[in-house]
Amino acid sequence: MSLWVLLLATAWGQALVTVTPSAPVVRVGKSVQFAATVTGLAVKSVRWSVGLPVGGKGLPGTISESGLYTPPAVLPVPSTVLVTATSTAMNVANTRVIVSLQNPYPVVASTLPVWVPAGSSTLTVNGSGFVPAAQVFLDGIGVATTFVSATRLTAKVAATVPQLGQQLAVTVTNPAPGGTSSTGVVTVRVGPDTGLARVTTGAARRFLQQAAFGPDTVSMLRVQHLGFSEYLTEQFGTASSPFPDAATLDVSVAPVQARFYTNAVHGKDQVRQRMALALMEIFGGAPAGARSPAQLVPFLRVFQQGAFGNFRQLLYNVTVNAAMGETWDVRNNNKASADGATVPNENYARELLETFTVGPVLLNPDGSVKLNEDGEAVAAYSEKTVRDFAKVLTGWTYATRQGSIPARHNPANYDRALAPFEANHDTSEKVLLNGVKLRAGQTAQQDLSGALDIVFAHPNLAPFLAHRLIAQLVTDSPSRAYVARVASAFTKSGTGTGVRGDLKAVLRAVLLDQEARAGDAAGNWPIAGRETHGHWRAPNVMVPSILRGLEAQVNDTNRLADLVAAMGPGPSVPGDPAPPLWAGPEQAVGRFNGIYALLYDDLGAGVAIDLGPFVNVAGDGRRLAVLIDDIYFQGWMPAELQTELEAVAGGMAGTTLAEKKARAQAALYVALSSGLYNVQH
Repeated sequence: MSLWVLLLATAWGQALVTVTPSAPVVRVGKSVQFAATVTGLAVKSVRWSVGLPVGGKGLPGTISESGLYTPPAVLPVPSTVLVTATSTAMNVANTRVIVSLQNPYPVVASTLPVWVPAGSSTLTVNGSGFVPAAQVFLDGIGVATTFVSATRLTAKVAATVPQLGQQLAVTVTNPAPGGTSSTGVVTVRVGPDTGLARVTTGAARRFLQQAAFGPDTVSMLRVQHLGFSEYLTEQFGTASSPFPDAATLDVSVAPVQARFYTNAVHGKDQVRQRMALALMEIFGGAPAGARSPAQLVPFLRVFQQGAFGNFRQLLYNVTVNAAMGETWDVRNNNKASADGATVPNENYARELLETFTVGPVLLNPDGSVKLNEDGEAVAAYSEKTVRDFAKVLTGWTYATRQGSIPARHNPANYDRALAPFEANHDTSEKVLLNGVKLRAGQTAQQDLSGALDIVFAHPNLAPFLAHRLIAQLVTDSPSRAYVARVASAFTKSGTGTGVRGDLKAVLRAVLLDQEARAGDAAGNWPIAGRETHGHWRAPNVMVPSILRGLEAQVNDTNRLADLVAAMGPGPSVPGDPAPPLWAGPEQAVGRFNGIYALLYDDLGAGVAIDLGPFVNVAGDGRRLAVLIDDIYFQGWMPAELQTELEAVAGGMAGTTLAEKKARAQAALYVALSSGLYNVQH
């Protein structure tokens, strides 16, 4: 053997390429990052490649120069691929691993239609992650399914007469490998509802502008049939619309934001979603630090699950939420050091008191400010109160991960609530609101529970929360009497349970109050004394409302979060910081551009609208204006705006379908861009 061959053989025998993970399982739509370690050679770099096993059919997917593997959209046969890492210094030094591929997680976002008749009909199921052999299940029973695309299936369904009026769950199951079913709750109703309407069409639509993300035909008819109170009762028992599990997503919050809008347009739990958003905005919106699904999804679920619960429990869940704790420095908040160099962080203590619950000054039961004998506002607490609340909040850190040892500052863990580390908690006596004391020597949990009990019992909380919920859902300028009635529901719990803080009772008081319902029977705008009654439509509520009025179809590929973020002012999308709550020329242009994109179908494949009802009457400007009034203004449209819409339609010639569509789009654009629509009355 020559010396060169001997040296090569020796090097070959010593060179080793190790790849991790060594036998991964990857779902379509996800990716896996490989890493390679080279030993026995000076050059440590590798070249990545991917291919099918011998006899395999289909595509293997792709792998980047850095080792990031992405499966193909359709599984190959068999459902395995080979990933190889080869030393760039020696081709014979390589390692190959087998990657097992699985079908994606199916997600059901919506159905068309949203109700089915008793008997046979065809149902279109929208969502994502569908594969050719996917099957639709209606109320747990598999039905004949046709694959259209990864985001759409059609199914032959057969509802029965005894099911009339029922809501049936629609799920999708993908087959093996990795067979799994959708976990969200999307339903269709059997029948349309029949029976005498308890409220008018306009009143039902106006109610849903306040209680939900606007009306669509199904929800409007349901409110008409049940009436306001019974509709709320039904909604209180409706299952939550799902958010995707963070573990199924990559680092981007875009899929979570997209699902927010899919739920807002199609979710059956409209009142829960709207209440959850209102409460979230009262607590400052989504934390600025919630920039990944792992952070954002648990935070959103806190409000989704607490929307109809008790405010005291919600207050606790918000406080110990990991994303909230990260933003406001509750996690890893250290007790004071002996030398005074370290002091407890006051960020959350200050926000909790000033903006979330009590407010800076004392209030009367109707929300008016209490004044002292000199006519000055009376402070609700002192700076020392804030410092003592900060002491209460010491000693909390991220929950300990499985297999780890609890530490003073645990590494980030967003799946679970914050947990106490007692050695880092300030155990001194604390003097809180109204001089109420927490005794020395208590645990972090005891101090937090005691402090939140004190906040919850404070007389400011009821009017403070009442005014903010009214402003979120009904009007920025409620009367003092309206605030007092809602505050009384918080205090006395209007459901008869006698439990302070029942959010269902509070929500009923907000939405069913005589002041909220005063405009239901309106004829033409304006109504004396109510010209300023209402509030600015935040973009994250207005966009779903417009789409629901258009009976749009939205799936999880939508880019509505980007559209809404550009529209300001007002809170935009979960996971984005809220822009300032004021309107100027730039914000107006952004809002007009967003409305234009909605109406002129510039939203991509994730949103589809049907202007058919408006196009059908576009040949008659008067009929077109009346239809727009019915759907978006609930009969409030002033005569001047109706005249303007008629002029817009009449000024565009032509009788072709395209020309009628152009007239409908122009009239809708003028109406929805108007100041009257941008303020919800």
